Amino acid sequence: MIATLAIACLSQVTVTLPPEASVCGTEIVLGEIARIAGDDPAAVERAAALRVGYAPAPGYSRLLVAWRLEQELERAAPGLDLALTGSQACRVHPETVKVAAAELVSAARAELERALGQADASLRLARTVSDQVVPATGAAPVLRSILPSVEERAGAISVPVRILVDGEIHRTVWTQWQVERFEVRPVLSRRVAAGETIGLGIIENRRVPAAPGLRAQSLPAGLLIGSVARRDLEAGRIVCESDVVRPQIIQKGDEVYLRIRKGRVVASRPATATEAGALGDRVLCLTEGQRELMAVVVGRNLLEIDLSADR
Repeated sequence: MIATLAIACLSQVTVTLPPEASVCGTEIVLGEIARIAGDDPAAVERAAALRVGYAPAPGYSRLLVAWRLEQELERAAPGLDLALTGSQACRVHPETVKVAAAELVSAARAELERALGQADASLRLARTVSDQVVPATGAAPVLRSILPSVEERAGAISVPVRILVDGEIHRTVWTQWQVERFEVRPVLSRRVAAGETIGLGIIENRRVPAAPGLRAQSLPAGLLIGSVARRDLEAGRIVCESDVVRPQIIQKGDEVYLRIRKGRVVASRPATATEAGALGDRVLCLTEGQRELMAVVVGRNLLEIDLSADR
């Protein structure tokens, strides 16, 4: 009986609880907040490794009451003889690290640039990003940002940056960006008056802000040459179909040549235009075999069908 009591005393582990403690990581481990002593090293090690709940979030604390902690430890380690001493309660504070706003912005910008691909665009941070405080662990926080492709988007774009602590997402910070796209388009190098014919010398390619709605209506340089301004047009303007009158170089009933192209193979045959059209227009024509086809006006009395382009 005396021998049994002696063994029990030797295996007892004393846990001394301080009034305050700080923890590193997302969980509270008993050995981090209390002083643990005993004659059995294995028992001491086992007690030190006991987890007693989640650590408080940055900016908060957690109060561990001794009697309640003792009950939780008995349930967690029923075969371990623990004696709880010291303070009646321990207030636990988290150890923290700061993730600088500049790091978050840098991660978001890198991901946005990747998602934009080869697009010519300027990026501006639209809203200030604050430093973030997260729990300290043995490793530095990891920033991860994933954004779907935004190659065709402009304007306001939100980019998420996830802060990972111990491999788990701790927080997601949303950054707001203003994206402006640019493209090279033919514009007027000087002012053009109403009724003036637009020639090659007053058209230049310039990097301008992209306007998706305007893109479909704007005319390429090849179709602008020879057109007549419907109204006064300012310098630097992207010219649209509605801004000019383009001369029709093919009239209904004109005898034309129809050029059919497929890769390097080109064949020509006579045809009759059944519609009038300007350079670049798609018009109907009638072949000698009375077959009606749609072709593009590429020159005076010349239509073309590019089969490889259609494919």
